[in-house]
Amino acid sequence: MANRAKGTGTIIHDRKRNRWIFQFWQTMSDGKKHRRAVAAKTRAALEQRIAKLDITVAPDMTLREWIQKWLAVYVDNVVKDNTIDYYRRMLAYVPVEMQKRPLATLTPLMCQSMLMDLLDHGRQNGGPLSTSTVRSIRSTLITCLDSAKDAGLLKTNPVKATKPPRLIRKEKVFLSPAQAQRLLAVAEKGTYYIDKTTADPGQLYLLRCYAVLIRLALVTGMRRGELLGLTWPCVGTDTLSIRYQEQYSSNKGYYLGTPKTQTSIRTISLDHTTMQVLNDWRHYQQAYASLLGNQFRNPNRLVLTNAFGAFVHPDNFRCRHWAAMCKAADLPTGCTLHSLRHTAATLMLQAGVDIKTCAQRLGHANATMLLKVYAHVLSENDAKAADTLAGLITNSGNKKSDCAATQSDSDDSD
Repeated sequence: MANRAKGTGTIIHDRKRNRWIFQFWQTMSDGKKHRRAVAAKTRAALEQRIAKLDITVAPDMTLREWIQKWLAVYVDNVVKDNTIDYYRRMLAYVPVEMQKRPLATLTPLMCQSMLMDLLDHGRQNGGPLSTSTVRSIRSTLITCLDSAKDAGLLKTNPVKATKPPRLIRKEKVFLSPAQAQRLLAVAEKGTYYIDKTTADPGQLYLLRCYAVLIRLALVTGMRRGELLGLTWPCVGTDTLSIRYQEQYSSNKGYYLGTPKTQTSIRTISLDHTTMQVLNDWRHYQQAYASLLGNQFRNPNRLVLTNAFGAFVHPDNFRCRHWAAMCKAADLPTGCTLHSLRHTAATLMLQAGVDIKTCAQRLGHANATMLLKVYAHVLSENDAKAADTLAGLITNSGNKKSDCAATQSDSDDSD
């Protein structure tokens, strides 16, 4: 028997008939409650049927009970696993005392006070939560309680009437060409983390793997999940096809998932040097796999793996290798792997790559995001354009130019 929130019915598994059954009370048109039941062959199919039912829920249902129902009925099997995990993480921040309150008693003032408290001491250790996290908690609660309103449990959504904390945007960190070259040199040299003369084959494999990761991040601007989800079948002769990304959920662990948006699925060109690096890395990985035999398993045919052919754990890379790389390359504070995406975008724009091409290469739906995030680069380009145009106009006094202009004028008069 599966436990459900109070007033939301009961799910049982009929092992004899091999089916799942949902039993619940429903208020009919005569005002009386009648016990009803629906069945399906699988739990997932039953949940889909439950979601379509018009079930009268106990009027004293608490916020916690509704959250449980919402996650089980309205969210599960509807959104991606990592989105469900995200919802669970955000809602776990809601204080226990708040979760015990009946839905009908929630007020905007109560919800606003909760958000401010979370901002001051929302962490488990009593520390403050970041503004962006509190805003995410608020948006998740709005989505959750909108469903409660649609189900007739709330007249209005009290969280919608709250004011989100002001978001203080951190300045984007990106590298200069010299800093990017220095980082790549440090990664490819591989002495930032361990003495290569005493390193074992697995450590040498990781050093070379992460050097490839850094190069790809700088020359493509791919997201972390896209880099770690890149597979060999997606590597062409001079292109990369981005079809998957590494994702994580509490149920599946790490797995290959599809990008969140359709525009993230794209094919981008690669330079000759990077293609050669990838080909060399493919041969190295194959030789290493032969050396390890059955210990190295790469069923997803990933380009970048850990020492045993499995998914790279981002936290392991960040703590053990990335921090050491940044220190050895003397990079600015706050530089992350995502900063290399900002670096790629900035350098492309500074080099005169048009906004549309830049957006397509980065996997943005349109240029709006680039215009917003990289306004500083575009303003610099505008200043350069002004100087260039002025130079062309004020320094065009040679005779050849004058003759060309005269000829052009005469042509226009024809």
